[in-house]
Amino acid sequence: MKKLLLVGAVVIAGAVVATPKYASSRFEQQMQDVIAQLNSTPGYKVTILSNEQGWFSAKTQLALELDMASLPQFANDPIAESLPQLHTDVTLNTTFGPLLFDENALLGLYSSSAEIAAEPLRQYLTWDADKPLAKLVVTSSLTNSLYVHDELAAASFSDDTGRVTFKFSGYEGNGSWAGKTLNYSGSSDSLTSEGEFDAAIKDIKLELTAETDLAGALAGDLYASSTTVTVGSFTSDYFNAAKLLIKAANTIDTAKDTSSIQMRYELGEAHYQDITLNNMMLSMGIDDIDNGFLRDFQQLIEDGYRAGHDTDEVQMQMFSLIENKLPELLKKSPQMNVELGAEIPEGKLTAKLDSSIAEINQPLTQQQLGDKFFWLQHLKAHLNAEADKGMATFISNMVLKEQLAYSAQFAQMSPDEQKQMLDSQSSTVLEQLVQTGMLQEKDGKLVLEAALDQGNATLNGNAIPL
Repeated sequence: MKKLLLVGAVVIAGAVVATPKYASSRFEQQMQDVIAQLNSTPGYKVTILSNEQGWFSAKTQLALELDMASLPQFANDPIAESLPQLHTDVTLNTTFGPLLFDENALLGLYSSSAEIAAEPLRQYLTWDADKPLAKLVVTSSLTNSLYVHDELAAASFSDDTGRVTFKFSGYEGNGSWAGKTLNYSGSSDSLTSEGEFDAAIKDIKLELTAETDLAGALAGDLYASSTTVTVGSFTSDYFNAAKLLIKAANTIDTAKDTSSIQMRYELGEAHYQDITLNNMMLSMGIDDIDNGFLRDFQQLIEDGYRAGHDTDEVQMQMFSLIENKLPELLKKSPQMNVELGAEIPEGKLTAKLDSSIAEINQPLTQQQLGDKFFWLQHLKAHLNAEADKGMATFISNMVLKEQLAYSAQFAQMSPDEQKQMLDSQSSTVLEQLVQTGMLQEKDGKLVLEAALDQGNATLNGNAIPL
C-alpha cells in the first residue's frame, strides 16, 4: 500500500513539474496565432518587445499600434483620419499550471493577465492613475477550455472648450470558450454627457454566443453566432427612451451549405415632444444565402483592405462579385422577411413582408438577370399590414404635416387648429383609399394585403395589371 502511495505521489509530482512546460508551449502558440491575426488586419501592429519565461511563469512585453484611419470600417472617415495613432505597451503576466489559484480556476494550463496602459490617451481621457485603461485575464483549463474576464476603467473626456463632458462608468465582462461553444456577457452602468447637451445611457449589457473554436474564429470561418445589446434607458433634453434591444444572429445549414441572417430591433417606449410610442419592433431576416458566395465575399473584403485598396475600390469589387455570383445565389432560393410593429395611445400598427426567389433550376444569363419579366415570373412576395384607425390617422397626419410645412396659412394656425385640420383631411384621405380598394376595413382596422406570384399581382384580393 505504501508503495502504491509512493508511486502515486511520484506521478502527481511529475505532472506538477511537467505540466508547466506543456502549458508554456500551448500559451506561446496561442499568443503567436493571435498576434499573427492582428498583424494581418489593417490598422493593427503588435510587436513582441521581450519574453522572459521561467518554468512556472512568464512576463511578456508587447508594443501595440492602432491606426483608426486604417481600419476598414473607418476608411475615408475624416474623423478617424484626424485621430492620432495609438502607441501603447501591453504587459502579459502569465502563470503556468497545473496549480493556478486563479479567480477563474484552481487548476489549469495557464492564466495570463494583459494590462493595456494606454498612457498616450491620458492627454484626452482621465481615469484612475493607478490603473491601466484595459485589463484582460485569460485562463486555460486542463481540457483547453478558455475563461475570459475583461475590464475597461471608468473614464471621462472633456472637449477643448470645456462645454461638454462625457463620463463612462467602466465596463466588465466574463466569458467561457469550451470546445466550439463561446458564451460571453458584459455590462456597463452608464455613459453620460454633461454641459451643452445633457444625456444619459444607462444599464448597457452585451450577450454573445458563437459555435466555433479559437482556430476557426482566427481563420475567419463561417459559424453560427448571436449578439445582443440591451440598454435600460436613454434620457436627454429632447428625447427619452427605454428598453432598447438590438440583436444580430446567424445560423448555418450544413446540409444545404447556406446561412440565415436575422436582425431585430426593439424599443419598449419612446417620448419626443408630444409623441409617445410603445412596443416598437423591426425584424429583418434573409434565409438560404449561399455559403460559397459568403466565403468569396468575406475573402474579397479581407484581401482588398490588406492590399491597401480604398473603400470605393473595394465596393466596386463587391458589386462585381455580386453580379458574377448572383446566379449561384438565386439557385438556393433565398428568402427575405421583414416585420414591424408599433403602438401609440390611439392604436397600433403591424406589418409583415415575406418574399423569395423560386423555381430557378437552370443556369442564368446576364440577359435574364436584366429582364424585369424574368424577375416577375420568379419573385414571390406577400405583404400584410393592418392599423387601428387612430394609428392610421396618426401616420396620415405626419405625412400631411410634412406636405404643409411650407404653407404660410398652416404655419399661422395654432397647434389645436392644425390638428383639427389634419384630422379632417386624414379622415377624407383614408375614406377615399377604402372606396378605391387601396385599403380594406375589417373589424375596426384598416388592412392592406398585396401579393405577387408567378407574374400575377393582387391587392386586397383584386388582380392588378403590371
